[in-house]
Amino acid sequence: KGLAQQSETQGVFARTYSGRNFQGEKYGLDRLETCLVLPLKFYERVSGAFILLNKCEQQNFNEIDVRLMNIIIRSSKSVIFRERERNSIVSLFEKFVSDKIVREVLEHQDSGLLQEQRREITVLFIDLNGFTSITENESPTVVIQQLNQFLTEMTEQVFQYGGTLDKYIGDEIMAIFGSPITLDNHAERAVECALAMKDKMKELSKLWKSQDKSELTASIGIATGVSSVGTIGCEKYMDYTAIGDIVNTAARITEAAAHDSIFLEASTVKLIEPVSILQQPVELQLKGKQKVVYASVLERLKTEEEIQQDLDDCNDQRRIDIVRCMGLFRYYMQTALVRKYLNDPVLLVRQQALKTIARLDRQEDVDYLLEQLDKEKDGEFRHEILEVLSKT
Repeated sequence: KGLAQQSETQGVFARTYSGRNFQGEKYGLDRLETCLVLPLKFYERVSGAFILLNKCEQQNFNEIDVRLMNIIIRSSKSVIFRERERNSIVSLFEKFVSDKIVREVLEHQDSGLLQEQRREITVLFIDLNGFTSITENESPTVVIQQLNQFLTEMTEQVFQYGGTLDKYIGDEIMAIFGSPITLDNHAERAVECALAMKDKMKELSKLWKSQDKSELTASIGIATGVSSVGTIGCEKYMDYTAIGDIVNTAARITEAAAHDSIFLEASTVKLIEPVSILQQPVELQLKGKQKVVYASVLERLKTEEEIQQDLDDCNDQRRIDIVRCMGLFRYYMQTALVRKYLNDPVLLVRQQALKTIARLDRQEDVDYLLEQLDKEKDGEFRHEILEVLSKT
């Protein structure tokens, strides 16, 4: 350690020792003749040192030895730098996303995930109702306990549904879906996360009631749109976040939401409406926005029976939209309903059913696809079925 520290000021140096004067027995260096120290620099800053210890009786290291070591150092730098970059990525993301997403970010470092970029995402805010008044009446210990329980449980739901924890804002949580890992169903993930949060809040409320604490509810606001996302900050503190109008819209919708409710902005509604039970949209004049924003309260996702009823009564395009949505929600992962529409008289509906089955990627669908392959008359669609079978 001492030699490495000296390299910061002395640069490359070699030193000869006498075995009598060097007390290195505890390191296995009972006989040390010479050492060669070369600093390891990144952007002119010393980050470590390569140290060669020689226990053979010979002359000191020479210029050729130094040149050879510099070649080794140059070859090693890229490996060491990549490991350092990997560790910096882990430290940046480990508190904000699940382990799975951290691994995916590390596997796709060359895709510009960590650079600021504009992309479509879904933003979710969840805010405790009436928490400010609770802080005035309860002891600080109780307040902190309840707040920490809330933050812990809600953050876990964000991770469960593949979201990214953006930040805590007092008793409010901001999460984003669709970044840093791109998701084609980011809106559906956010909606299912919101429903899971609502269920978890009911459990927490019951727990708090049993402990003679204040029962609390939460409001959730969700909006979908294009935002700038990336690492923002300074050298000492960097944060991964989203900024833009869609973030402000989601925050304002949350403020306008009733207690214990989920408010969805119109862009999110459009994506998830085919399989959702929603209240009539309402007009909102949000602070800082000139145009009226439309939002709807989400009550729940439709049951399989309700979806079947819709499919029986709707037109071709509506059937396509419903079947598409069933492949984007975890809630419908186990449904066999979509198989039925491989027999639909409309080719576009059959193609969408196949896409949904391919996305669900279930082994139990293989036999059914094989049966459909024998029945199908359209040559092009038969080829599409074979493609899915080959990847299942």
